[in-house]
Amino acid sequence: MSEADYSRLSALARAIKKSLAPERAAPLEEQLRDAILFEEGEIGPNYVAMRSLVTIRDVASGEVFSYRLVFPAEASIEEGRISVLSPLGAALLGRREGESFSYRSPGGLMAVRVDRVGDEA
Repeated sequence: MSEADYSRLSALARAIKKSLAPERAAPLEEQLRDAILFEEGEIGPNYVAMRSLVTIRDVASGEVFSYRLVFPAEASIEEGRISVLSPLGAALLGRREGESFSYRSPGGLMAVRVDRVGDEA
């Protein structure tokens, strides 16, 4: 991830830890621990970064969903913008096209595949 996003996301995680729901910071903190930092413009186009438009496929059902990864204040599931603080949002950060992974959702463990990362779904 970019150094700027890392800095901003680290500050967000620290702020969430001081809130009434500090457990919400855990998925983001986990991703930040494993983050590889790049200078602006060095991140490959096939990697999920902040503001990326990502198309994912539910491995079990085959359903396809597209979301833009955003900061919490910009999130709107109705408009396809998912917060980096959501379980899926945190799990998407740093993934690449073709990668499959699992994450814990409120409904249980979900397995998804990143079909596409780009400006258009």
